[in-house]
Amino acid sequence: MSQLSREKANHHRGLANRVGKDIESPDTLDLPPVSPLCQRCSSQSTPVGQSPDSGYELSPSMTVIGAMYVNGIILGLKSCTVIPQTSSPAGPDVPYSLQPTYLQLTTIHQTGIDRFPFPKMRDNMINMYSTIDEEEFGHDLCLMPSFTITPGMAPWDPKAWNIDKFFAKKWGYLFC
Repeated sequence: MSQLSREKANHHRGLANRVGKDIESPDTLDLPPVSPLCQRCSSQSTPVGQSPDSGYELSPSMTVIGAMYVNGIILGLKSCTVIPQTSSPAGPDVPYSLQPTYLQLTTIHQTGIDRFPFPKMRDNMINMYSTIDEEEFGHDLCLMPSFTITPGMAPWDPKAWNIDKFFAKKWGYLFC
């Protein structure tokens, strides 16, 4: 095993220990079934760049707001900053699912969307900005059933995010 392979394996073990898993590599995770919508999101992702060792203690049960907060910490985003700008390039410790896409790096947008582990959704929100009511989206995300985060899973893992039927019916087009 090369030095780089050993370092990656140790890094993944460290991440797994933070979320209560014992793994040898990221391919051996025992994951629950993924909703078709979230499966589509993660398989159609095209981020530019790769897995954090944030040092953040993960809660066994996390809300969507908590998940977005942790993802923001990993990205170096301030919790309440909503200044439209392009995303900053992410370092190699940022998980693949949170790496900014080319569109995020080149287009001014509300950087709050950078916290979602769905690159395709982020790009769609940028491309459809003029047709999305941000207040309505925020209301539905925070005050209506939107997502549940699978307990013990990392918030940057798209497979941890389970979309509610109400939210999928209203906002599912953002994931296609």
